[in-house]
Amino acid sequence: MIVEILLGIMIISMVIVLLASWKWFGSLRLAFIIMLIIGKVWAGVLYAFGIDKPLFNILVYNKIKGAYATFTVTATQFIFLSFLGTLLVTLLWPYIQPYIPEPIRRVEVIRE
Repeated sequence: MIVEILLGIMIISMVIVLLASWKWFGSLRLAFIIMLIIGKVWAGVLYAFGIDKPLFNILVYNKIKGAYATFTVTATQFIFLSFLGTLLVTLLWPYIQPYIPEPIRRVEVIRE
């Protein structure tokens, strides 16, 4: 129950940060960057306090020794990595944009 409440607070606070920073700075791109940074902080705090759920396990097996190691990927780790990837693409967008084909750039999903 506490996990659902905290995730709800996280989502609501991120929307509030997005809307407030968009109004404050007047740039959707900058507001999105700020929101992603806040989301990464939230994911780090939730992970640090152990408020987490396991998603899946990665099993690494050594055939020669017959040994294996298991790594559990949790929800907050996955959220943190997805926010980090999205943040990197958003920050590098001016450098990526010239390499995108013209029909996709014409849609103008992200404007400068």
